[in-house]
Amino acid sequence: MSNGPDFGQQPEKSRDDYIREWDNINTNFAVVKVDEKKARDAAVKAVFGATFESGTNTVDLGNGYKFKCQYATTYKFIVPDGFQGHPDRAPTVVDAVDEMVRELRAHSNEGGFIADRIVKWKPEVVASEYKDAPDSVKRIVDRYIESKNAVNSVELVKPPKAKV
Repeated sequence: MSNGPDFGQQPEKSRDDYIREWDNINTNFAVVKVDEKKARDAAVKAVFGATFESGTNTVDLGNGYKFKCQYATTYKFIVPDGFQGHPDRAPTVVDAVDEMVRELRAHSNEGGFIADRIVKWKPEVVASEYKDAPDSVKRIVDRYIESKNAVNSVELVKPPKAKV
């Protein structure tokens, strides 16, 4: 059962009442999110110290309680400084990864196998290109993609403050 506000049938509320209620909750949520991050970082530092290992770190607190921190290191490909890439345009991450794979394959047979395991290619639909494609092309592509509505995003745009 939720302790939050009841958004069921409430005909006595106006449209603006709903917007004000959402805006207040959204503003409070943003503040709480920042406070939670600060408290989380402080708790992790107090329990595990300034440095701890990537992975799952657990401390027994007694009476069956444990404090667990899952700490991950993320990796992403970049365009290295000084990388030239394609002569007709700015280099992209794909250009850099292609070059890295070429270097690994040239390095050794094992380098080629490692390259195949390090890089995961994930095809994504470029929505703007899909929308602009001719209908005959869309009919083909439509067999290979699915679409669904994303979670909505709302914002209350406040009027600019008057200049004094």
